[in-house]
Amino acid sequence: ARPSRVIMVGSVTGNDNTVGGGGVYPIADLKDLEGFKAGFKDPISMADGYNFIGAKAYKDSKLSLMMLSNCLHDRYHRQTNIAFSAIYPGCIAESPLFREKREWFRKLFPAFMKYITGGFVSEQEAGTRLFQVAHDPRCSKSGVYWSWNGGPREGRGEAALERDGQILGGGGGGGGWDSIYENDQSDKVLDREKSANLFKYSTEITGAAWPAPHQPKSPCPTLKVVGAVTEFMHAKEELKRMKPMPGTVGAGATLAGATTKAADVVVGSTIGSLVSKLQDKLLGPLPETALTGSFEADARAARKEEEGTRKGFGRRLFSRLRNRRQNRRRANAAAEAAASTTLAPDAQPVVTTVDTPEPAAVQDDELSAAELEAMEQRILGVITGETPADGVEVVPDSPAIHEESRNGQRAPEAESEAAQPAA
Repeated sequence: ARPSRVIMVGSVTGNDNTVGGGGVYPIADLKDLEGFKAGFKDPISMADGYNFIGAKAYKDSKLSLMMLSNCLHDRYHRQTNIAFSAIYPGCIAESPLFREKREWFRKLFPAFMKYITGGFVSEQEAGTRLFQVAHDPRCSKSGVYWSWNGGPREGRGEAALERDGQILGGGGGGGGWDSIYENDQSDKVLDREKSANLFKYSTEITGAAWPAPHQPKSPCPTLKVVGAVTEFMHAKEELKRMKPMPGTVGAGATLAGATTKAADVVVGSTIGSLVSKLQDKLLGPLPETALTGSFEADARAARKEEEGTRKGFGRRLFSRLRNRRQNRRRANAAAEAAASTTLAPDAQPVVTTVDTPEPAAVQDDELSAAELEAMEQRILGVITGETPADGVEVVPDSPAIHEESRNGQRAPEAESEAAQPAA
């Protein structure tokens, strides 16, 4: 059987890239589909939600049909091979479409369309054009807007009178079977996003039921079995992945109770185990990076190592401060002993106590345990960024300080500082 075809009867008036559609008021325009959104409930009468104008309602309906044709083409042509298209058969000026117009208009309008615009077609000719799109092998293409008599309009004046208005041109009368062509569609007709919304709201209003879009699948029974197992495993893993945790913005989900757990055990111990063994046999072992961690894990480890380095620097700094304080105490004690002791030649040493006030440097260095602990905590906070510096400056590291910390001895600068009180 030949592929089916669905044909929407559009109009030049709904395609505003032509004079007939874009040059004659009112212009077809669905705007934001406010009438559809509101369900077209009484008294809403227009697609755009505004006041009723009969001519615009007609043009809007033609624009909607052409957009629907493209929407159905996008959704169902590939999976069904049905050809969806729209046509403009020409202006059927003698039809009951104009039954509510004044009598003089109903008499003059057909003549105007015949001899002036050339767009007139009889009802019989329009029917022939519709029949052609439904059966002509050339019209099996989907997503097309068909028209007749393409090219520039010719034969006006006496020639048109001789042919009773048979003027050539887009949509004009007199076009034969071979004058059909693919006409251009306007930007409004090709608006895919608005077409999708039009489809959605129209479906809600009419209650229409549409088949779910799908692509043909292989009838292979093995694929069906494997696909069923894969679908179950996928659903289970997705439920685990949806567990609420930092960074999850979707709604949480829970496993389906004892049934899911039982099925998980059965599948995991039978088919799941077999698949896992075959995977290891055929694909080989996993790379070491897959077993030991990921980029994120490495990044977290690097951050922890950096934080540990900062804290280690703080501990070394505190250690150096303690060693420096102890060394200064020993130096001060030695200076006091040298100042209070007098040695005579060839005689026993005589010890004389001199009441000398302690140097200011020693007094500054004599800190209580609580003050030292507070200073250490403050420096550690500055190093780790938890406490504002407020004028506290961390002295850069230096080889001399490292040497002092390792050997428990002062650097040469410390020796000279300690020797000053003795002098």
